[in-house]
This record gives sequence, structure tokens and C-alpha cells, in this order.
Amino acid sequence: MGRYNNPVNTEPPPINPTGFCCIKCGYDVSGSPVGGLCPECGKSVGESLRALQFAEKSCSKATASMIIGILSLVTCAAYGPLVLGPIAIVLYYLAKKEMAVGGYSKSSHTMARAGLIMGIVSIILFIAMSIFGYFMMMNM
Repeated sequence: MGRYNNPVNTEPPPINPTGFCCIKCGYDVSGSPVGGLCPECGKSVGESLRALQFAEKSCSKATASMIIGILSLVTCAAYGPLVLGPIAIVLYYLAKKEMAVGGYSKSSHTMARAGLIMGIVSIILFIAMSIFGYFMMMNM
């Protein structure tokens, strides 16, 4: 056999089992056995490893939740939180439902959670500012 007749290795390179997360819940499963289960949601660690061989998906609803959450905070002095805050919260739950099947990146989970938090905070700030404004008007 000549030196140019070596077969080409078509196997994908092995995945380093450090620094990866469960594809369903985003829990860090680094160091878990490949045949084991995620301690948080029970999803197979092997499925999370296989998902890393392919590109992880990004959830557009999670991105929209975060962007609308930011806008609801920016428009906090106006009536934006009354409209945008609930939309960010609803988009979070829609994104969470979509991402429950797995295969979505951890950043998608984080963006959805950020949208939920910003939507709630903007509503609370709007209510607090409205109450403060009401009492300021009563004291004039």
C-alpha cells in the first residue's frame, strides 16, 4: 500500500465533554456520563452531545421577548409597559414552550428569561411611577 492510499477519516472529531449544556433546560451537564441523564430535567446527556455536533438553533420568540422587554423598559415613563411588558411576558412563555423540545442554544434560554424579567420590571416601575405621580398631584 502506497503512502497516498490511506483512507480518509470521515468520522467527526470527538466532542470535548466539558462546557456543554442540556439541550432541553440549559443545565450544565459537563462531566456527566454520556449514557446518563440531566439531573435537572431527565433529558439524555447523549442527545445533548449529539446536538453539539450540529448547529444549535436560535429561538426567534426568545429574541423578540428580549427586544420587546428592552423597549418596555425604555418607554417606562410613557404607556409602553402596559402594552409591551405583557407582550414580552407572553413571548417568553411561547419561547419556553417552543424550546422545550430541545436543540436550542443556551443564549436563547437566557434571552427569553431576560425578556420576562424586563417585562415584569417595566410593569412594576410603571405602577410605582403612577402611584408616586398620583400622590405628588394630591399634595399640590
